[in-house]
Amino acid sequence: MVKFDTLNVKWIQRIVITWGLAMVGGLIYIHASQLPYDIFDFRFNGYALISLISVLVNIVFASYVIIKRDDFKSSEITWYLLFLYAIILFGLFEMLQRLSANPNGAIYWAALSGIGPAFEGIGLLLFALQYTRPNVKMNATIPILIICSAILYFYFGNGNTIFINTIEATKKFPWGYNNDFGNAIALDIAWVIGLAAIAVGIMARFRSMTQNIILKKQAKIFVIALSIPILGGILFDSLAPVIGLHAPPLADFFSVATAGLMLYGLSHYKFFKVTPASMSLDILSTMTESVLVTDKELRIQLMNKSAKKLFGDQEQEDADVTLLELFGPKQAPDIKEAIEKVMVMGDKHVIGNYILSQEKKIYVRITAAKITEEQGVEGFVFAITDVSELQNSYDALENEKKSVDKKVADRTKELQEAQEKIAETDKIKTEFVILTSHNLRTPLTSIRGVAEELGEVKLDKLQTGMVKILQKSSKRLGDLVEELLTISKIEAGDNQKFEEINIKQLIQPIIEEANDLAKTTGNKFSANIESNVMILANPSKLKTAIHNLLDNAFKFTKNGEVTLNVKTENKKVKISIADTGIGVKAQEVPMLFTKFHRGTSVMQYDYEGEGIGLYLAKLIVEEHKGQLKVESEVGIGTTFTIILDEA
Repeated sequence: MVKFDTLNVKWIQRIVITWGLAMVGGLIYIHASQLPYDIFDFRFNGYALISLISVLVNIVFASYVIIKRDDFKSSEITWYLLFLYAIILFGLFEMLQRLSANPNGAIYWAALSGIGPAFEGIGLLLFALQYTRPNVKMNATIPILIICSAILYFYFGNGNTIFINTIEATKKFPWGYNNDFGNAIALDIAWVIGLAAIAVGIMARFRSMTQNIILKKQAKIFVIALSIPILGGILFDSLAPVIGLHAPPLADFFSVATAGLMLYGLSHYKFFKVTPASMSLDILSTMTESVLVTDKELRIQLMNKSAKKLFGDQEQEDADVTLLELFGPKQAPDIKEAIEKVMVMGDKHVIGNYILSQEKKIYVRITAAKITEEQGVEGFVFAITDVSELQNSYDALENEKKSVDKKVADRTKELQEAQEKIAETDKIKTEFVILTSHNLRTPLTSIRGVAEELGEVKLDKLQTGMVKILQKSSKRLGDLVEELLTISKIEAGDNQKFEEINIKQLIQPIIEEANDLAKTTGNKFSANIESNVMILANPSKLKTAIHNLLDNAFKFTKNGEVTLNVKTENKKVKISIADTGIGVKAQEVPMLFTKFHRGTSVMQYDYEGEGIGLYLAKLIVEEHKGQLKVESEVGIGTTFTIILDEA
């Protein structure tokens, strides 16, 4: 379960209180210092409609965010709302300034509009900080910025300090009374433009460093959005007045553009109905096994439906439940010790069986996997299986085996049935993967078909790039679905038809594909087929295995060479794929053929892949009663060899 950080709630409360006190104090001071005149002496001014429209649009933005807040599930939305509130108030008071029929009224409303510049910049900066560093507590940054903004607003209202709010400095323009263009550049650059520029720098650096394609696109939108007030402020509010060019009020227009782009960036990534996140949640919800996700302090962050049913719904708003608390103080030390071993021993480990409820005799088996990032262990995933039936069977057998042989036989039968049930569950899981893969084929075929048709349509540069990304991503997803389907069928024992085929005829089409692959990767490729014998094989599957090995060789070779050799020795056909790529560390070679494994050398580079290509290749070779061997040296290269029997 995802819980709102209570510390952030406290800071948000402090922000609202501080901002409210600053506004009230500023209003009281401004009101007390005014000369006796009618501040509500208005006359119609068409330019005020710009401010009115901006206020209404921004109110719509804010209302949408508040209503749909649960859909965003991001803490930076708080700072987006702060930015919206600031520009709404700015636009409202600027509209009244434009409508003022006398300079005194314009001065009054202009002073109140200072709430916008005072708080607009920190909203953008805190948004960028929260977006790029979601786990960092800004305990000092937030109050410092709030205090600075409150002071700035005080001086804004205390006329003649930042802006010269005097009748002598006030001029009448077609868009209403305005004053002190000269000092505006200092305020804009030092505060609004300065904070926005820092926010742009933070967001741009995050975009250049992240490897997540979706985050790169989203961050790009935010960079553009945060740059708009900088460009508009410098050109129209600062430089133009200094050189004597006075334009109608456009700050509201830039604020709306910024707010709209930011909202678009927060909410628009819904191109596909099927996303990795939604698929993961759907799979978790259909699993009969209980799954819990915790942080590194073992505080529960997510529970699937089975876990909630097993433990009871722990989603109280003020709860801070840990995994250890679910099992009670007696078992907590043992579980904690086992989890510490998981951190040392590997990514996945069965940490034992535990009693969840003594009264109901509920026994569970806990399997743990650590979640790691660059900073180290960030949390854990726990798969908790109810083994009460199996455990109770063992207990009953232990109690009765000395008395009656028949009872022993009966309980043994129950145990066998329990084991068959577990095997049936595994079979259902495999069938589920096969069914899901089959069902994904049709929509994927449609997506790829549409992408290919779009590729033939005349589009602009941006649209062409998006279509290419769509084509590449859909092909990659399609290949993944086919590989998962093949793996599931092999693991399920699906018998395939084998036929006698000439090894040279099998390899020749693969060589042509490899030549094309060499051109696209900038590598050299050569092939040497010395064998012309017959083998018993499934041509389609064996081609897949060889293609996966070639694809792996080209992927991890930069400006090098890949070779394919086929020869016969002692009634054995040897197919070798060698490269001059980055190589693999000796201690990692045994793990190359495990599912979803990616070596540490690979992680240093930006290579795409799910870590199932080599695993699938080994499954196929073993299905052909063959062997798959590997030799590798870091910095020198890698050689994979498939060994098959002649027909």
